[in-house]
Parts: sequence; structure tokens; C-alpha cells
Amino acid sequence: MLEGSLVSSLCRKCLLLLCTLAIPVLEAHRALLQADFHRGIEVDHAHEKVARGKRSKPASESDAASLMASSVNASAALREILKQGTNPSGASAPLDQAGYEAVADRCCQQEMREFINRVVFDLSLEVCDIGGLVGLAPYHFGEKRQSYDKLRSEIFEDLREPCTWLADLGQCLPRQPQCPDFSNLPAPADCGCSISAAVPLDFTGATMVENNLGGLGPTNGAQEMRFGNIATVNAKSIDLVVTTLSGYSSSGVAYNGNLYPGFGTIALTNGHSSELRFTFVESGTPGTSSPVTLPEVHFTVYDLDGVLQGGGNSERVAVRDYAGYVTDTHPSVVAQRMQDQRTWFMSQVQTTNPTDPMQAANEAQRQNAVMFFFKDRSSFDLSFAIEPLLPPSNPGPNDVRLLQFAGTSFLQDRCAP
Repeated sequence: MLEGSLVSSLCRKCLLLLCTLAIPVLEAHRALLQADFHRGIEVDHAHEKVARGKRSKPASESDAASLMASSVNASAALREILKQGTNPSGASAPLDQAGYEAVADRCCQQEMREFINRVVFDLSLEVCDIGGLVGLAPYHFGEKRQSYDKLRSEIFEDLREPCTWLADLGQCLPRQPQCPDFSNLPAPADCGCSISAAVPLDFTGATMVENNLGGLGPTNGAQEMRFGNIATVNAKSIDLVVTTLSGYSSSGVAYNGNLYPGFGTIALTNGHSSELRFTFVESGTPGTSSPVTLPEVHFTVYDLDGVLQGGGNSERVAVRDYAGYVTDTHPSVVAQRMQDQRTWFMSQVQTTNPTDPMQAANEAQRQNAVMFFFKDRSSFDLSFAIEPLLPPSNPGPNDVRLLQFAGTSFLQDRCAP
């Protein structure tokens, strides 16, 4: 993510003054930061900036050893955190109840089909008729999810049926004439989201009507972030209002808003967490709220970084009450379902920031993103947390990380048309 300590010898020091300057000054600096963004410049951690400033001097062996030890310790710390999570991919989730829950929670038929296929193979069986697999999968995700043991039981029950779709390994027989043929049925969409049903969120065309999340500025009106004209529903203009439900700490509020074209951003101080509410309302003045229920809406979180070189942070987001979510078929993110029905998402790697919400520059960007889809909702809650895995090498009050988000994304190719 575009993050890091803002205390450097660069001209970004002026960011600390933005909260007290007039809006025209903020807009001017916004343009400069946008230019940096398109050149691929990311806001780095303080220790990385210090290292860049010393490149003309060769690093000592003790410095190199210290940096290596720091990276190893951070990686070990992240591995301990990741043990709490489960890879939600049908191709990689463990074949147990935890893996079943992680895949079923996604509301993605393709992911459950892949998971079931692996369970079948684990039972020394094989799929002879793909139609049976396609027919079983919908009874094991979303609201119809059951349990891992129930799935295994149904597989054995189907094995005993006269028109079974299963057989012992290497024992598949031709389909009998009296058995139905499902081979010509159209393939269902990977996931339960729909491109045409979703209300598009236009962060490029939206305007920041208010930018005062948690009352921290840089504007001084209602304590909210309001993306004006983010969407249109039934010829009515819709705003997206972001408010805090729990403590919010940030000295990088100049980065909040729609600083980068096509995305929304929220800066959070390293080592803190905050619960946020995203509400869709009829367009109006800051502080007003007439909620609007959207039939379907997509919301993507990008670039969930894990360990960084020479240090360590784990960026996490948690969401509840979604209809489902989409990741790459081989994601870097893992999921952890909590008793309060929230699911935390974190990553094992660090990636570069995407510059286009609809186009991943590389496979790693795609693997490190999560697109949630909600149905018949006017609001949803999202928690954002940054957990230091090691003490910062050059701590400062302005060490922040960014939550980068948008609506529909490059993951929509797994949705129905």
C-alpha cells in the first residue's frame, strides 16, 4: 500500500501542515502526490527512507546482519499470525471443517467444486460425471452450507446410487442409458456476484464533499468522509459516507479521500485499528443521511501487505454480513472466521499498489486483493488494523499505512455477467 513514515528529508514534510492550510493548498498538493503515484513512487517506511539516504555509503556487515535478522524475525512473527487463518481457495484449503468453512463462506461455486473434487480424491474416488459435482456444490456454500462431515457422507451416499457420478479410482464406466445427461448444461459462474446487477461505484468521478473522518480533518465539517455522486440509482445521485464506529488514529489524514484516481484511501497509524461504517445515502449536504438500499454492490480492498523488508507489519481487514467474496483462484490472502461472524483477511506477501482498479499490473496484485459483494444493503462495516510484527526501526508519530479500496475490480471476471 502507499504507506510509510511521512517524516523524511523529502518535501513531503509539508503534509504535516495541510490540516491547517486552506483547501486550495490541499488540492495543489493533491496534484503533486498524484503525479508521484503515476510514476510508481510509494510512501516508504522510515527505515527504508533512511537506507536510501545512505546508499552512497556501503553498509557494514553488522548492519546487514541486523537487517537480515529483523526480516527473519518479522517473517516468523507473520507465520504465527497466519497459522490462525485458512487459505480460502478451493484448491488449497485444508480438507477439514476449517477448510470447508473458509471455502463455503465465499459463495463461489467454482471454489466449492474444486474443494469437493479434492475431497473425492482424498477418499480414493474419482469424478466420472462432472454434472454430479456441479449439482452437489450449491448445497455447500452460502446460506446452504452444511459441514465437512455432511459433505463426506453425501459423497458416499451418491456413490451407492444407480446413476452415480463417482467411482473408485480408475473404475469409471460409461453412463448408462437410463441415467440423465447433464453434460450440455451451461457452466455456472465461478462466484455468486453479478456484473450487471451491481451498482457501479465511480471513485474517479466522485467528489470529496467532506473529508473529516473521526474529526481529524483535513476539513472541519461533519465527522465523516463523503464521496459525493459515487453512484446513480433510479435517476438519484448517491453519496458514500464513511464514519468511525471505534477509535480512529491517523496523522496522515492528508492522504484520506480520493487522492488517487479510481480509488478511495484511508490512512491509519501503525499499531492501531478502527472499525468503519460505509453507508450509501441520497446525495446531500455533509451530516445528512437518507440511506439507500442497493440491490448489489461490490467493494474491493487492494494490496493487503504482509512482512516488509527490514521490518514487519500485518495489514488486516475484517468484514461481516457479505453475500460472498472473490479472490484470485490462488490467493495470497488467508481468512480467519471469528465468533462474532466477522472474517479477518490478511496476506503473506507484500505487493506494489495497483494504479487501475480494473487492471492488475501483475499476478501478485490480483492475488493480494479481495472483492466483497453485498446484496440488498444500504451499509456495511469494515475493520482495518495494522499489527506491527517488530518494533519500527525508526519510530515516529507519522508512521501510517493506507487502506486502498474501490468498487468493482479486476476480480469481476469471476462473477456472472
